[in-house]
Amino acid sequence: TAAHETNSNIKADYPTEIASQLLSGSPGTITEASDAIISYTPIFPKISVKEDFWVLVNVEPKRALFSSVVAYRKIFAVVVFVALLAAFGLSIGLARHLSAPLVKLRDGANLIAQGNLRHRLDIRTGDEIQQLADEFNKMAEALNKSYSNLEAKVQEKTAQLQKAYDQLQSQQQELKSAYEQLKTTHQQLQESEEKYSDIVENAYDMINTLDAEGNITSANKRQLETLGYREDEIIGLNIENIIAPNYLQVTREAIRKVMTEGSISDFETALITKTGKVIPVEVNASAILKDGKYVGLRSITRDITRRKELEAQLLQSEKLSSIGRLAAGVAHEINNPIGVISMFIQMLLEEKRKRGELEDSEFNKLKVIESQAEQISEITKNLLEFSRQSEPHLRPVNINDTIEETLAVVEPQVSRQKIKVSRSFQSPLPQVMADNGQLKQVFMNVILNACDAMPEGGELTVTTATRRKKASNGELRDFVEIRFADTGCGISQEHLSKVFEPFFSTKGPGEGTGLGLAVSYGIVKNHKGSFEVESKEGVGTTFIISFPISIC
Repeated sequence: TAAHETNSNIKADYPTEIASQLLSGSPGTITEASDAIISYTPIFPKISVKEDFWVLVNVEPKRALFSSVVAYRKIFAVVVFVALLAAFGLSIGLARHLSAPLVKLRDGANLIAQGNLRHRLDIRTGDEIQQLADEFNKMAEALNKSYSNLEAKVQEKTAQLQKAYDQLQSQQQELKSAYEQLKTTHQQLQESEEKYSDIVENAYDMINTLDAEGNITSANKRQLETLGYREDEIIGLNIENIIAPNYLQVTREAIRKVMTEGSISDFETALITKTGKVIPVEVNASAILKDGKYVGLRSITRDITRRKELEAQLLQSEKLSSIGRLAAGVAHEINNPIGVISMFIQMLLEEKRKRGELEDSEFNKLKVIESQAEQISEITKNLLEFSRQSEPHLRPVNINDTIEETLAVVEPQVSRQKIKVSRSFQSPLPQVMADNGQLKQVFMNVILNACDAMPEGGELTVTTATRRKKASNGELRDFVEIRFADTGCGISQEHLSKVFEPFFSTKGPGEGTGLGLAVSYGIVKNHKGSFEVESKEGVGTTFIISFPISIC
């Protein structure tokens, strides 16, 4: 058959995809057909010509081809089903035979887990399960014995714990009671410390403590205020740094006495403030011991400046009183003979005048005697005035006016000595109850003393102001304070304490009686005032007079 003819037949008899495979020129098998399996191979009549060939096609229906296979498959399915059914029955029987003792094991384990340690397993299978049951029973027996022993031990330990708990409860109660007592004691101690601290801090006296080397470890508010230090400045400072140099040796001896004897009472020394002011003090101190060893001291220190001033005033008053009584007696004894001498001198001078003998030497000698007799009379007059100290006649006085009146009297002498007077008066100034005449006498003496201290000229500054300070009875009162400050030669420290003593004078012979300031001091004291002096050699002197604003 020709190729083109063949082509026409194949394409007509088979679908397009199968026809194209049959005509491909290669052998093959087609299984994709729906109802048959097609095998094919080309046949070439002329080997040299490849374009023309035949195709040998074998078509086998699938039904006929697989009919035996289907038969065998059905037989196999029946065999398998029967085998599975037999195996299922066998497995059920075997499972029942094996699971029964295992269930007993499980139930026994649950009972033991629930605390029934007396339960035992009864399994007689003669195999490994029976061995497992026997071991299980041994374990249960061991657990039962252990539990019994453990229970006994637990009861014993429980009893011990109960006893310990009871003891602990008792101790807890004791501790609670002790704690409450300690809390109360601590509160009382805290209150006591606060009270002590408050007393120390607000005490009138200075209170401090020192360590064994003499360094200050504590100081109360009074000490800080008195000495002018801050707390951080004074803590750690050695006590010798605030002791006046003249008192260092006696203070060291006093500290040694505290170390050896344990205490010292009413010991007098002097402290130095931060500004250099010296303050007389009285000290009471006691040792601080630790394990019997000296580790420091505590002291109570009282400022006795006012007491020293009062003692000095009392001493001065007693001295003035004694001298006054002596002066009165001497003045009375001298007055009579001086009066006779003066009378006879006057008579002799009168006779010389009648004779015209006014230029001879005898007349001049009589004039000298008369002058000296007058000076003696003046001295005796001052002595009597000093000794009597008459009571002042008090009335309201304006101090500024009294000073101005006194300055007006001494103005000629002040101008002659080229002394400049500066005034710094408080206005208005409260009045004081005083004897105006006696105050003028006091101011006159002070001003004349200032003039004597500035023979070559200088400056006198007079200041008035009100001040609040302690009166002689220790109470705070308002005073009118008068200051007379000169720029004269000053007074040495040696003489400063003697300026108010009768007959004391730094002037030359015949230049003063030494009674002016003593009389003035007495007048001021009669007015319940104070009379003080400050001086520095080469710089000048300041007299400070204070009168209370109100006197009952």
